[in-house]
Amino acid sequence: LVDIISQSCSAILRVNKFSSKGLDWTYVHPQPVAGGALLGISRDGAVVVAALGDIATDITHVLVFGPDSAVPLQTHQLPGDRLLGLDVAAQGSHVVITIDSVTQVLDLGDGSLHFVHDQAPFIGSQLGKAISGDGSVVGSNTGNGMALFEWNGTDYVQTWFRSVPGDAVVDISDDGRTMAYGLDFLYFDKRTITECVDIPSKTVTMSEDITTTGEYGNGIEDIAVTPDGRFFVTAAWGDESGLFPEVRLYSRARSQPVGTLDLPGSALSVDISADAR
Repeated sequence: LVDIISQSCSAILRVNKFSSKGLDWTYVHPQPVAGGALLGISRDGAVVVAALGDIATDITHVLVFGPDSAVPLQTHQLPGDRLLGLDVAAQGSHVVITIDSVTQVLDLGDGSLHFVHDQAPFIGSQLGKAISGDGSVVGSNTGNGMALFEWNGTDYVQTWFRSVPGDAVVDISDDGRTMAYGLDFLYFDKRTITECVDIPSKTVTMSEDITTTGEYGNGIEDIAVTPDGRFFVTAAWGDESGLFPEVRLYSRARSQPVGTLDLPGSALSVDISADAR
């Protein structure tokens, strides 16, 4: 949990770590910063990564914590201040991070930084980012489509691309075999596209393309895939006429949801248990 307290034109950023015992520790960043903050955690909770963008210094601070102490185990300073996307590998070994228009992977084992891609000028679309459990596969919205990047032992190379313009949210299963994403076009086209890809075969296993009603479109705000990739769930704004249930559960092999939840308002965040129940 990242807690931001406004202080004039800058902010004090705190990272609070909780467990079943309550609040375990709090880290307070030593200098006020004026930028975004994103947080990620490994599947077992042993690795916590906080990223803080600072427009005053044009630097993004990446802080890596263990489960028991507010003293960072690692600190990294990356160039750029517009922090747009972050995801931590389930094993806690890697972090994919987008700053400005550049997406990179930080290897927490040796501290090395690996370039994935630069998709300027489509900066806003960089929000859709995901990494597999061992850090070997990255899924990214590139502004003009969806792409997969895979580690070949030296670099991350693009191995798949699908031209589906729009802003996306994306998730990859822990086993690195399934990527699911949801696209929307907001004011430009009243469509919402949800798709799933089998990563080894580079095959789209399901695709749902819905035309929605209303002035603002039906943005998909969040998506979560089970560790084995068999199921995933999406959270959306909802259709203005009430025709599109906001929470939708999918099987990776079926183009219509296997279950829905129609809410009185928008769904902005979602997660799913490992057994999809």
